[in-house]
Amino acid sequence: YRDKVDALVDYYESIAHAVEELQHCAYNSEKLNELLDRIQKLVDRLNLEGYSNLGNWVAALDRKVESVLSARLQQAVRVWMHEFQNANDDDNNLERELINKKKQRRRGLVDDDTVADGPEADTTKPVLKVLVHEIRIRNQVMYLDPPIEQARASWYHQLHSWLAVVCHLPRVQSTRYDLGLNVHGLADQGQTYSSLLMRMGDDSLERVYEMVETKVKQVGEYVNIWLQYQSLWVLESNYVQTRLGDDLAQWQQILLEIKK
Repeated sequence: YRDKVDALVDYYESIAHAVEELQHCAYNSEKLNELLDRIQKLVDRLNLEGYSNLGNWVAALDRKVESVLSARLQQAVRVWMHEFQNANDDDNNLERELINKKKQRRRGLVDDDTVADGPEADTTKPVLKVLVHEIRIRNQVMYLDPPIEQARASWYHQLHSWLAVVCHLPRVQSTRYDLGLNVHGLADQGQTYSSLLMRMGDDSLERVYEMVETKVKQVGEYVNIWLQYQSLWVLESNYVQTRLGDDLAQWQQILLEIKK
């Protein structure tokens, strides 16, 4: 009996240490998965050794892990928002991406999912892909390449990948082996921490989506300014010369209107 008590104390201290480490470890799936796997293996040993009331104890442990991961998720959203807001400040990344895209175009290979080359990613913050959109003209028609919808899709994909670091983590189970036998092959959202997105306790998730949509709107308004010059590309110069003639006042007036 005393041996089991001593073993239980050791298990408890090891689990408590792993939970504590969850609060401060690097924000990446490898490290977080490693800590949760360590906790799960200790719980499995408790289960195999027949400790009583394990289900209730693991439920309380899961709530504590939820609290830790919820805080990490909130912090992850704030970090992503900060990086998204300041992404345009890094001119080196933008210049590098422009050079890469020109090289790919010359080779006939433009891969929009390729991440720009750069320093090794910092595990404490996301490395957002620099998106390059160009106003192009084909057959005297101006258009944005790639379209603005692709920017929205890319930003959301990068955001969701960043949140998935926590949301796709497996939950600690008190009867993992039994669950493996009973629901093998069945998808169960309750076995991950994806539900934390609905219980974050603040408005950070709403704000990050609003930030992306605001950026999409700003880009769209800027692009529309350039697309207003479409009429200049389809306008025949001979028609303008015939219409305005040598009247300098009319030439000045049309130049002022173009400038506006």
